[in-house]
Amino acid sequence: MAAVRLTAYVGNDGSFLNRQFPSSADPDALSTTKVARNDFSGAMAALLWKPTDNFTVRPILMTQSSRLNGFPLSDYSAGTLSQVRPFDIPEPAWDRWTYGGVSMTYTTPVGDIVSSSSWFSRRIMEDEDISQWTASILGTPLLPAPIDTLKYGHSFVEELRFSSRFSGPIQFTGGVYAQREKNNYDQNSIVPGLNAASGGFFGTDLLYADYGPGSNKEDAAFGELTYRLSSQWSLTGGLRYSKITVSQFFYSTGIAAAGLTVPGGTETEHDVTPKAVIRYEVSPDVSFYALASKGFRPGNGQMAPPTAFCGADYAAAGLTPGQRSSYKSDSLWNYELGAKSRLLDNRVTLNGALFWIDWKNLQQLVRFRTAALVVASPVCVFAAARLLPLP
Repeated sequence: MAAVRLTAYVGNDGSFLNRQFPSSADPDALSTTKVARNDFSGAMAALLWKPTDNFTVRPILMTQSSRLNGFPLSDYSAGTLSQVRPFDIPEPAWDRWTYGGVSMTYTTPVGDIVSSSSWFSRRIMEDEDISQWTASILGTPLLPAPIDTLKYGHSFVEELRFSSRFSGPIQFTGGVYAQREKNNYDQNSIVPGLNAASGGFFGTDLLYADYGPGSNKEDAAFGELTYRLSSQWSLTGGLRYSKITVSQFFYSTGIAAAGLTVPGGTETEHDVTPKAVIRYEVSPDVSFYALASKGFRPGNGQMAPPTAFCGADYAAAGLTPGQRSSYKSDSLWNYELGAKSRLLDNRVTLNGALFWIDWKNLQQLVRFRTAALVVASPVCVFAAARLLPLP
């Protein structure tokens, strides 16, 4: 009636990069440490429980933690195994996540009722040395400039569906779906002595601080009906309705955030995605099909580039920062012809397909011209990295 599976693991990927920085004992010499070591560990517990012959419960819990002692990237080219830094600013990172879920299946004479629930939580921290970048962008002397990034979030998903097992030519699958997600993206960089190095021009040593909350809410209902025309031919039609509300904001301050007046936005969409399939079974082991289905990728909110640095770009494009505070979804139609087969007493599986995808209003990164040319405006570059077009 019950079974348990327990798994635990621990391991590491060895350091393979040489991180070099000025020696504290001899300014003309370099100290070298090994970085890019990844230490990780995790565990899983899973349970299978059948309190009755027609009811099954499957809970599962998984967790993992990993830690890097430095950047796993070399300088300049893939052929080098060195990182040269102007200061001894450590660049560690860690990643911790936990996943929990439970599925419950109730079997009836006419079909299965399945409930699937899951919860996921993740936290990521990264430290980076941006001393050289800060000096080149702001025109100040080289100063120790660390930046700390913290990303964290959690989500919950529930799906309840029914899959039929009728005795006639009609079969049905239908259900409801709900997702709730919250996330945050926080960055902070304080450069001691930066204001003094600028002669008091900046008025602060805070280079950049950002608090970026976001959320994702989706409610959906779906259904699929299959009608068997004969022992070899069948038709399937499906429809899914989704209501999605996605938001992303970036509340920024500091020298590099000057002029950011539109921190983000919210995008709400109602989408209907159909599906149709015709299937021909030559035998229980060989079948051919033709399929047409529609899909989409949700939009989101984003931080608009500031008019203080990118006003010429807004004017040239005929846009306002408010129009850049969110972007809409893209969509596609997929048309497919295929075959599936099991041959030689199931020793060989051979599947193939021809497909054509019509993809419209693609979400893509678009840089403002000023952001690409004016290196003295770091905030325009920051914001352009999150810039996506409205269809």
